[in-house]
Amino acid sequence: MKLPAWTEEILAAYDEKTTPHNEVEIAEAISAARKSKGDLSEEDFKALLAERSAFFFIESHGDSSRWGSYFEPMAELGRADGGTLLSPDIAKLDDQTLEHWRNRAGSAKNPMMRARYADLVWEFGRRLGDAKRDHSCALIATEAYVEAANKQLYTFSIEGVRWIVRALDIATATNNKDGARAAADALLSLVAGDQNLRNMGTWIAPFDYLYDKKGLLTPEQSAKIIADLEDILARTSVPDPEKNEFDPFGAQAAAERLAQHYRRQSAKAEVERVVKSYGGAFEFVAKEASPMLAMAWLQPVIERYEQENLKADAERVQILAAEKGANVASDLKIYSVEAEIDAEKIEAEIELLIGGDEFDKAMMRVADRFIPETKFARSLVEDRKKTAPLLSMIRSVIVRSDGQPEAVIDPDDEEGTLHHQINQYMAFGQGMLRHSLRRLFEKFSVSAEDLVRFVYQSPIFLESRRALLQSGVQAYFDGDFIKAVHVLVPQVEDTLRSLAAKSAIPVYKTVRAASGITDVKSMNNILEDQRVRNMLTEDLWRYLTVLYIDRRGLNLRNDLAHGLVNTESFNTLICDRVIHSLMVLGMMRPKAPEAEPAIGITDAIPAENAIE
Repeated sequence: MKLPAWTEEILAAYDEKTTPHNEVEIAEAISAARKSKGDLSEEDFKALLAERSAFFFIESHGDSSRWGSYFEPMAELGRADGGTLLSPDIAKLDDQTLEHWRNRAGSAKNPMMRARYADLVWEFGRRLGDAKRDHSCALIATEAYVEAANKQLYTFSIEGVRWIVRALDIATATNNKDGARAAADALLSLVAGDQNLRNMGTWIAPFDYLYDKKGLLTPEQSAKIIADLEDILARTSVPDPEKNEFDPFGAQAAAERLAQHYRRQSAKAEVERVVKSYGGAFEFVAKEASPMLAMAWLQPVIERYEQENLKADAERVQILAAEKGANVASDLKIYSVEAEIDAEKIEAEIELLIGGDEFDKAMMRVADRFIPETKFARSLVEDRKKTAPLLSMIRSVIVRSDGQPEAVIDPDDEEGTLHHQINQYMAFGQGMLRHSLRRLFEKFSVSAEDLVRFVYQSPIFLESRRALLQSGVQAYFDGDFIKAVHVLVPQVEDTLRSLAAKSAIPVYKTVRAASGITDVKSMNNILEDQRVRNMLTEDLWRYLTVLYIDRRGLNLRNDLAHGLVNTESFNTLICDRVIHSLMVLGMMRPKAPEAEPAIGITDAIPAENAIE
């Protein structure tokens, strides 16, 4: 493969370069020169593609690699036909490209360039024509990466770390013990020469990549790694305005690695010492931080103290977190978006729901209409991944009114993300539910007795609970929402146990601390039972879960049971949801006689109002 003269000039200049530079810089230099060259012959374009691709591939990050290899494309762009455009794309290269890289690996003087050419042959050889991996190129890559790092050709120290770690990986894969030791020595030397504590990715590298490699380090080198981490922990965990080295995150990085070391030595006291050192750094900085930032810093420290059974320390930080959290509202900002609502369309929909003269059917239509649709909630989650990909990758923390964290939603937590979306979906439709219930009750002059009579058409409601249920519903109609919620939520829980019992699902569980003693299952136990979920539609069991027992939703049952519902939360909107859930459960009727006999309760309502 013959290179165009202008490409050779660029590569020759870099081949002689002894000052810091990196691979992408070479690719960009080639691309910049290409713009003024007009149309290229097929041969020149192929040579250009081979060289530009060589330096435009980037290192993959574990399992995320598109090709399951060390290298992956710099960019992936969507095409109009739905496909993906890769740059560079290994599919556009061939055996001639491979042979060109092999020749360049043997002739290039610049060790960084030589390492890249050889590594590409080692990594992609079998994809582009080699029958087996080229071990001679593995040896070239190992030695060249180490040489490039030792000559400090990297623009940032982390690039040098990357080269050495790659050399170590190749040497290990090829059982090249001398190469591995040379890489280890190079890494220790690079870190020793970089005294910038802000370069965390550099100074953690010896522990992360060398510490547990048997036979790679001398005892003195291993001891030096630990001593260096101890020194960094001491410098970063204690505020010193003169040195300006205080860094809680750096202290945490050092401490967690030291904790691993001391745990292997069964030195429990040392583990506790280093964990408390970095935890104390966060405690110090949190005292002067804003409430929200302090909460974000302190919660992981509390959890870490608890993991090490440092109960007194965990309680101390919990008190600090509670003090800071009491003022978290001052950190919160309200963002609003105006939306126009077509009153005529709303009115028309409500008329469809409550139309006709049959009270039961109108009740069923309203009940069915406001069960959140799981399918729609999922589509909203997927749409957000496309329209706001960065937002979708951010970890969210839900806080209670007292500033304490209620739940954490990680981007890869599909269940949590879905339930959080269902909760938002419910909130958006709350106004419509309020108006629909008001109009329904006005049209049919609904009393507490009427509503209770409707739900008791379902056999899952126990007659022994009728008086309590009616008392709670009457409180709702009277506007006594505190009483209504406190009375009705336990009745919903008991009704779900009744549903399970009528389907031969045990509603008692053993008490671990008391042999032979049993206790009733909670709403959490019932709704998490797969057999109960199988009896309900997915929309329904997820709705009840989000409304009553999921921290990522309203979590009404659990917050009520633990005294966490504040006075303002006992309002019309919350009570509407409780009443609605009773209406939904009231639609569950025995199957029609002509249907196949089955265990459990299912609905037998008209198809247009069916739950299932």
